[in-house]
Amino acid sequence: MELPTLELPEGSFGWFLKRGESVPALTFPQITHPQITHGGQALNYENELNLRVREAYDAAANKPFSQENLGRAKRWLRFRGLAVDETATKSDPTVAQQIVRYLRGEVTHGFHLYMPGGHTVALKGLLLLVAIARCYDIEIIVFSTRRKPIQIIPATNKMRYTAALLRHQDSILSLGAWYPLGLAENWTKKPPTIRTSHVLPMTSPPATQRPPGQPPKRQPPVDYKSIGANTFTNALYAVM
Repeated sequence: MELPTLELPEGSFGWFLKRGESVPALTFPQITHPQITHGGQALNYENELNLRVREAYDAAANKPFSQENLGRAKRWLRFRGLAVDETATKSDPTVAQQIVRYLRGEVTHGFHLYMPGGHTVALKGLLLLVAIARCYDIEIIVFSTRRKPIQIIPATNKMRYTAALLRHQDSILSLGAWYPLGLAENWTKKPPTIRTSHVLPMTSPPATQRPPGQPPKRQPPVDYKSIGANTFTNALYAVM
């Protein structure tokens, strides 16, 4: 794939792909995975990855899901059919693995930020992902152990691929790491659990119906004459 180069005039500001470097372009290998099956039939890796990434993104779009816990994030993604995928041959890595190598500084990516005055800075982090998405017309979904997932889309609507990454950030140790995501092996989609609360209906004892013609029951009248003169005096001493 021929990489585009952005020519910027003097004094302008923006990113560009620096010429003169042996910059390896991203490759889009045709991945075949015999263990990614459904009902005994092999699934299309790219289509299934796009589907699972979309469902996981929608499930975590409202709030962070792991509270800076890498193990919890991996379990959460595993439940949705995604897993950290580091196992690949050097000659045929996935798109996500190639991007992670750029982010880790293992491979020169060639993207630089052109500053006024002729200074250039190599892109890193999210700025590098934005440049990659615009250059290759791919969508990049970044899941994070610290914040909500981020969706990076190209400038055009012609997305040729979807790559998913996991970003782990430890605020205590001030350390961060990038991980490529792929399809989880031997995964079966589980239906969502629906919690139902059983509320017992409130029952009252049946009312007894008065026979026709019978008057209602009344309390017997109090015989105030039986109260002696010393009753209130004795009660007052008892209280005091």
